[in-house]
Amino acid sequence: MTGEKRYNHIMTLQNHIVRFACVCSFLMVTACGTSANVELPEMDLTTIKGNNIATQATDKRVTLVSFWATSCKSCVEEMPELIKTYEKYHDKGFEVLAISMEYDPPAQLVAYTEQEALPFPVVHDSYGDIAAQFGEVHATPTAYLYNKMGKRVDKTIGVLNFEELHSYLDQELS
Repeated sequence: MTGEKRYNHIMTLQNHIVRFACVCSFLMVTACGTSANVELPEMDLTTIKGNNIATQATDKRVTLVSFWATSCKSCVEEMPELIKTYEKYHDKGFEVLAISMEYDPPAQLVAYTEQEALPFPVVHDSYGDIAAQFGEVHATPTAYLYNKMGKRVDKTIGVLNFEELHSYLDQELS
């Protein structure tokens, strides 16, 4: 098998494994449901631009914590809609924290963030400790939605349903 064929074979296997992990995670969440009253973990984070953010600072704001990677096709595909959502609702009380997975190359992350002009804070989870605070994140994209009181109201593994998110934000931020 040539190097190129081997690489394509490995990438195909990797894609199947990621899809399998997504399906398994979805089934586990569906079977177990999301935990009511789970609070947004209190953490002090540093963005890729060097700014410090405390998750406690998102109190009184609806907050979406999105775990993603630049190598995740679904993550990159949903990013334009996430940007539009942030721009539409940010001034009304909506915050997004984009947490890049530990395997995401930092230089690639910075380049993508600058190229796409991401308007929300982006943090690189260099050691996986941020994901661990959320009970482990095994697939991307994974998003956690918290209400103004800091209580988790939704967990989505896979692409966000932006119609449902907008409906929730319209109701919560009116």
